[in-house]
Amino acid sequence: MYCRRSAIGVDHVTPESWYAERAARDPAAPHDPTNLVAACAFCNSTKRDMDLPVFALYLTRRYGADVSAMVARVERARRSALPER
Repeated sequence: MYCRRSAIGVDHVTPESWYAERAARDPAAPHDPTNLVAACAFCNSTKRDMDLPVFALYLTRRYGADVSAMVARVERARRSALPER
């Protein structure tokens, strides 16, 4: 979802660690489908515990990347309905 390479796993858009205080009230919160996107190994390991805006800023500063399309793509995916099985 971030770079459009083949995904090997799932990433939490809002990091799982950010839900520590909320977990006692709602243990499913970080694993909500609207918080999960497919990610390649590089993006997943590089993003670590950054949220989407911080990750976008990191990519811009580190690599000079124009990440506006990536941010829009991730936000659009988070708002769209999941496919029926």
